[in-house]
Amino acid sequence: MKNYVRKLKWFWVIFLTAGLLMACFETAKRIYIKSADTSWVKDLGYDRDELYTLKLDRAGCPLIPVYFDGKMYDFNFDTGCSSDIVVTDVLENKIDYTVLKQIEQLNRDGSHRGWSYNININTLVLFNKIYNDLDGTMIDWKMSSSHKFNGLVGAGMFKDRIVTIDYRAHMMGVSEETLDYTGLSKEEYAVVPMLHTQTDGQEKLVFFEGKVNDENILVYIDTGKNVSYIHNPGSTYIIGASTDKPNTVQVNTTLDVGNVTLELQDVYEAYIPQYDDFVYPVAVELNSDQFLQNDIVVTFDFIKNHVIFHKR
Repeated sequence: MKNYVRKLKWFWVIFLTAGLLMACFETAKRIYIKSADTSWVKDLGYDRDELYTLKLDRAGCPLIPVYFDGKMYDFNFDTGCSSDIVVTDVLENKIDYTVLKQIEQLNRDGSHRGWSYNININTLVLFNKIYNDLDGTMIDWKMSSSHKFNGLVGAGMFKDRIVTIDYRAHMMGVSEETLDYTGLSKEEYAVVPMLHTQTDGQEKLVFFEGKVNDENILVYIDTGKNVSYIHNPGSTYIIGASTDKPNTVQVNTTLDVGNVTLELQDVYEAYIPQYDDFVYPVAVELNSDQFLQNDIVVTFDFIKNHVIFHKR
């Protein structure tokens, strides 16, 4: 009986200690989020009705609300998505769309992987803007993820808008107003031209120039991933072709973007495909993990084609 009481006592001690640690962690997390300097809201000229709460998925990638017939679904904001919008079969028969074409997707060995469909979406609403008669793609979610997700919104959906992502503060700004760059502090913000490849089907992807080890390079941004890469032409892991998880060397380096320096930690070496229409090689794939680690507020100005970095 004494042993039972002793074991029960230890059980409650461990249980309460674990609960206290979890409560402390959540409190520290909330303090970290709330303590974020959000002066970028004023600096970039956002009005209150242009600000939104930003959700992050389990991998730390941004989620944004998309409305179909008044019902909201979370979609990933994915600058690495070449399509304007991709819907997964999680929403099959739940939204109003028409199937235009069925396409069989194959594995690298030629075996059947799944089906995708070219679809036409009747109506959707994205940050108070209505889209009608919109062409998109529907895919089997299992082809690209280990967990269910509703879909992806690519950069093409935000043409003629400015989008700011603040991972730490869980805030997002979306505006149709032209940004006045003369008011931005050169000490606090780095502004670089947004570059695009003319490679067929990839024209909407986002690139910019930076420096690694004092050498001019190109950086590709993919907010839909939580693993970043650095180019190694000898790597057997090829971005966009390898379907398994990276099993390569991880390295640390620095990326200079104007006056802002990002400390890239644990980025995987990989072969990053090159593009003939750029002067410098694509040497970094910069994804959501590094924006989180470096506490970077990133702004995509799709009106004037600039990327703006603000490091707190």
